[in-house]
Amino acid sequence: MTQISEPPASPVFTALMNFRDVGGVRTTDGGRIRMGRLYRSATPQFLTVDEARQLAHGLGVRTRVDLRGRREAREAASPALAETGMATAHLPLYAARRMAKAQPTSSAAIAAHYLGYLEHSGDTFARIVRLLGEHRNLPVLVHCAAGKDRTGAAVALILAAAGADRDDIVADYARTADHLDALHAQLSTVPAYQQRLAAMPEETFSAFPETMEIFLDRLAAEYGGAHGYLQSRGVTADELHRLVDALVA
Repeated sequence: MTQISEPPASPVFTALMNFRDVGGVRTTDGGRIRMGRLYRSATPQFLTVDEARQLAHGLGVRTRVDLRGRREAREAASPALAETGMATAHLPLYAARRMAKAQPTSSAAIAAHYLGYLEHSGDTFARIVRLLGEHRNLPVLVHCAAGKDRTGAAVALILAAAGADRDDIVADYARTADHLDALHAQLSTVPAYQQRLAAMPEETFSAFPETMEIFLDRLAAEYGGAHGYLQSRGVTADELHRLVDALVA
């Protein structure tokens, strides 16, 4: 397997879990995803005023892409972040089916769930690509609740569309594993998430590299890859070019 270089360290936030700059990911043509353009994280609802200001003004994040459902977003709003005036694009991802408990492996079950996002949230993915292709919206923070499933699938698709190296896409997804214990503890303090976490099979709270490997394999087999999928959802070749121009050095 190709040697994967570690990306530069992201700023450390105490309340914003699973946060990182996606910059540094290699592309197949020898480029890199630009630093300071695309960030990912778990829910920002726990941000302190100082950390919210660091995110909005220190890092200069202009747009927050919230992948959570509307009720979920209302229940877990971020007052500190709202005070910064950061623009919010609420673009929910839905899979329209429950994660199966009986699958050959947990990785296969989770990857199948991610494919559900592709099947039922094509308009959302298309809008994310168009938003990222406009320089005035950057830098962008993409998040859901844990920053693992919805964010993981969305960021993987974005990176694949930008021509990112497959090994680096997998590695970026798998880095969430380092944050899972802390994420579980943080989300368990919120009544709404207590119920959701209790209903989830234990093995679904994971970020195995194999999960992303299966997802990318199925993306290629069923849609011809990220470009094929996005074009089938109305994204034009020019819009894909703008995405690459905005994200790739």
